[in-house]
Amino acid sequence: MGLWSNVTHNVWTAYVFTLFFCILFQQVVAGYVFVLTNSNKPVGIVKGIQGISQLVFSLPGGYFADRMRRDTILKLSGAIGIVAAVITFFSVEMTSLNGLYVAFGLWGLFAAFQSPAMEALFADSIPP
Repeated sequence: MGLWSNVTHNVWTAYVFTLFFCILFQQVVAGYVFVLTNSNKPVGIVKGIQGISQLVFSLPGGYFADRMRRDTILKLSGAIGIVAAVITFFSVEMTSLNGLYVAFGLWGLFAAFQSPAMEALFADSIPP
């Protein structure tokens, strides 16, 4: 059989999500903010807001991922991600830097809750 024939649905989903999430938030958005403002300072502010938000909420996110059902935490983070995506969309459409600041605070919150739950689910889905 092939190398990837025994890979479960959860593992594939985690790989695909991680690939696209990393490309979008590590490259594309930083470039957009730079093009929008023609300055590196707002790029640093946007990424700083996201990073600080993720840092602050990572411990509660990990705690809840261990104490509650992981699919429930993923549903909650999915709802946060939808709100963040809507705010990001409207901020891009209106070229609102303040809207992007709010959106990336929410993206940090999303990542803080989504990452521990998805990684734990990923670990549970691979054979020992």
